[in-house]
Amino acid sequence: MISAAQIFFRRVKSEWKFQYKVWKTAIDWTVGLYILLPAVLISLDGYVSLWKNQYGWIETLPFYWPLTAIYIFAWAGGTRTFLEEGDQLFLLQRKSWIRRIMALGAGYTTMLNFLLSLLVFFLVCPVIIHQL
Repeated sequence: MISAAQIFFRRVKSEWKFQYKVWKTAIDWTVGLYILLPAVLISLDGYVSLWKNQYGWIETLPFYWPLTAIYIFAWAGGTRTFLEEGDQLFLLQRKSWIRRIMALGAGYTTMLNFLLSLLVFFLVCPVIIHQL
């Protein structure tokens, strides 16, 4: 017998497979080699330069700009419940399963948003530190 957690993890797995296929079709080896790789290397160089404080424009940047960017990023999102249209028909009798899938989806979304927020914070961190 299948459980609500198994349904949830199957849907998460299919979601990640779908996202991988989307990225795979958007980025082939030529785009990755000639556009994405140089962009990543230039971005890493710029990020390291921010930590070394080689840019003078950081001092002229008001302190609330990075904080505003973090605030807007934190509120620009939604909650993924992993409920599908067919659930209204087949899981209607099992309200606990629907609640369990929604709770797992909310936890998944919270953890994903937390990790993404950490990434954004570490990207903005050199600007914030040089402002203090």
